[in-house]
Amino acid sequence: MGIDFAKKVDSTVITILERLESKLMVVRHIKELTKMPYETETAQEPSQLNEITKLFRQFHIGRIKMDSTGVGVKLEEDLTRKFGSIVEGVRFGVVEKETLITNLRIAFEKKGLRIPDNESLISQLMSLEKHTTPSGLSRFKHVSGKHDDYVWSLALAVAAAELAAIDIACELVGEAEHVEINKVAFERPSIIAF
Repeated sequence: MGIDFAKKVDSTVITILERLESKLMVVRHIKELTKMPYETETAQEPSQLNEITKLFRQFHIGRIKMDSTGVGVKLEEDLTRKFGSIVEGVRFGVVEKETLITNLRIAFEKKGLRIPDNESLISQLMSLEKHTTPSGLSRFKHVSGKHDDYVWSLALAVAAAELAAIDIACELVGEAEHVEINKVAFERPSIIAF
């Protein structure tokens, strides 16, 4: 799941990807939340947090990457409290945006990403521009009159799907045999900290 939270005029966009065994990533759901409060008094009232919770349960989400820039810091804390360590905030800086867009572009180029025929998503993908600052840094901006919420939500979802695909596992294989260590090797300081 990738979440790009609304600032002042933009919408919050939630993108849900499924990563298939073939490594193909398929967008399964996109939800745009406009003029919806982040949190409400009850779970019955519409709110962004309630909507995220509903989607989390419905799609059995394994990883959430979200924009945690500015007001997103509190939102990241709230989601982490609710869903645990599967939540990762991304502070949108120049380097982070470049990495997200590069990984998104690579997924498209390798035909590793399938998106729906969603007019808003496609329009925003087509209207994102890269500008180079005088200092040589890349900046990504949408064309005047357009938005980029869908793009960043998709890029965050791709990053979440790639991270969730990394399996970290260990297997107990039995007790180790007793082995004498070379005590001389431990007499001198080492660059390896134990």
